[in-house]
Amino acid sequence: MITAEEPSLGQAARRRLLWSYGLGDIGTGMAATQLGFYLFVFYTGVVGLPAWMAGLVLMVLKVWDGINDPLVGWLSDHTKNPWGPRLPWMAGSALPLGLALVAMWWVPPGGNWQKFAILVAIQLVAMGLYTCVNLPYSALASELTSSTQLRTQLNASRFTGSILAGLAGLVLGALLVSQGAEGYMRMGRVSGIVLTVFTLLCCWGLAPFARSCQRPTGHPEPIRRQLQRIAANPRFLKVVGLYLLLWCALQL
Repeated sequence: MITAEEPSLGQAARRRLLWSYGLGDIGTGMAATQLGFYLFVFYTGVVGLPAWMAGLVLMVLKVWDGINDPLVGWLSDHTKNPWGPRLPWMAGSALPLGLALVAMWWVPPGGNWQKFAILVAIQLVAMGLYTCVNLPYSALASELTSSTQLRTQLNASRFTGSILAGLAGLVLGALLVSQGAEGYMRMGRVSGIVLTVFTLLCCWGLAPFARSCQRPTGHPEPIRRQLQRIAANPRFLKVVGLYLLLWCALQL
């Protein structure tokens, strides 16, 4: 990282930073929760795919995640922009991702294999755009400040917004999915609008801080050395373990 000298923040600026960063995970948090709870049921109960084929769609997406996450991370690291390497990705992907979230809850025509192909194509685009928003956003927490205390507050703000939005998304889904295909589409429209609006508000709020945030050097530490440092950090390993257990429980 290229570290610029960090200016001291007044109360108003600090409040804007925390609130703006907290807004950034509202849309993606709502979308992720709805996808985790309702997507498989939508594929089998509304689209009409057999369970094994619906599971195959989700498996393809997991493989795609393993490809596009490091790819978008590398591209973002090498982005040169006055507003930093992260905000252009978030702002540019917000509206397309909002539209893609609506398309994810559409029932395509045709037989099972035609539906499968269409759904995979939609999901590949949507999850690629999701990465373009969420991965640069996640990187900002450590780049906006070198203060451990402020980084902790940024992440607290982020996950507060994400959890509240996720709960709201579950309630919204419970109210709408009983309406069948049209209910799922309405849920997708609300989710898409929320994601687009709050992601753009986050970008607007963070723009003054992004100018002076830390930048990637373009010369990353060798992966082997990074893994060695991770293995020697027991606190980090505990957090990763808890995170994995949490998501295993959510997926079940």
